[in-house]
Amino acid sequence: MKLFNNKSIILLFSSLVFLTGSVQAIDLDIFGDKDDGVIWKATTNVYLKYAEQDTAKLGKNDHPVELNEEEIRKALEVLVIQGREYSEQDEESNPVFTPLQVNMLSKHLARGLVKARPDQDIIFALKKNKDRFLGLKKAQFFVAGRAFYKDGKLNIILGDYDFARQEGYEAAYDPTHMGIVAYHFNYGRRTKASQKFEFPIEEVSGVQLKDAKRRDWFVIDLKTAAKTYDIQVSKREKSELEGKRKELRAILGEDAISGTSAKERAQISKERREMREEMARMRKEMSEGKNTGSQSVEDRLSTLDRLKKKGLVSDKEYQRKRQEILNDI
Repeated sequence: MKLFNNKSIILLFSSLVFLTGSVQAIDLDIFGDKDDGVIWKATTNVYLKYAEQDTAKLGKNDHPVELNEEEIRKALEVLVIQGREYSEQDEESNPVFTPLQVNMLSKHLARGLVKARPDQDIIFALKKNKDRFLGLKKAQFFVAGRAFYKDGKLNIILGDYDFARQEGYEAAYDPTHMGIVAYHFNYGRRTKASQKFEFPIEEVSGVQLKDAKRRDWFVIDLKTAAKTYDIQVSKREKSELEGKRKELRAILGEDAISGTSAKERAQISKERREMREEMARMRKEMSEGKNTGSQSVEDRLSTLDRLKKKGLVSDKEYQRKRQEILNDI
C-alpha cells in the first residue's frame, strides 16, 4: 500500500524545516497561493508582481500610467556600473541588467504600470547565468527589486543583487523537482538602502540617484535617458566606422578612401548604408529570436557569424553577443 503521496512528502519536509531551522531567504511555496497579483511569471523565482507600497510616508505613486516600452528598454540599457569586473569576459561595459533582463523588465513594466494602483509597486525577481571556473556548469544568480512611477520619473530600487541560487538546498527540500522552493527576496525599500547593491553608476543624462547615499535607487527620466542611449549607439557606430577606415588606409594607403571619384564615393556611401540596414535587420532578427524563441541557438549563432564575417560587429561585440546566446542554453 502506498503510504505517502507527493503532498505528504512536501508537508513532511516543511515540518522538518520548521523544527530544525531553514536556510534564510527560502520558503516552500506549497499551495501556490503566492501568485496573487502576478503580471508575468516564468518560474517560482522569476516573475513580476504587484505589491503594496513598502511605506506610505512618501506619498502614493502616479499610477496607472502608460509608458513607452522602447523608452524603458533604452533607459535600462544605459544603467552601467563603473569599473566593476562584471564577468570573466573582457566586456566594454558592466551593465546593471543583462540584455534578457532588460527585455523582460521593459516589456512587463510597461504592461503592468497601465493597471497598477497608486498604492501599488511592481516587484520583480529575475535570474541570469554566469560561467563557472574552467567552463563547468553555469551558475545562476538573481536580482530583485521594485519599480514605480512618481513625479514624472520611473523609479527602480534594487534589493538583492547577484543572489546565488542555492541548488543544494533546493535538491534537499524539493527532491521531486516540483519547483516549490521559493526564495524570500529583498525587493528594496524606500526607507533603507540595500547593502547588496553599493556599486557606483556611470553618470548619464536622464538617470539620477535618489541621493548620494542611495546607490540602489535610480530615478529615471525615460525620454532623456532614451535619447542618451541613441547618442551612445551613434557614437559607437561612428567609432567602429572610423576604425574600419583606418584599417583600409593601413592596408590600401591613404588615398584608398579620400582619393576616390565622386561616383566611387557615392557607391561606397550606398554600400555603407546597405551595411547599416543589414546590420540593423540582422540584429533585430537576433533580438526577436532570443525573446520569442522563434530562432534556435544554432540559427542565432549562424546569424552572429554572418555579421562577424561581413565586418558588421567588432570582436568584442561578437564575443559578448555569442556569450549571451550560449547563456540561454
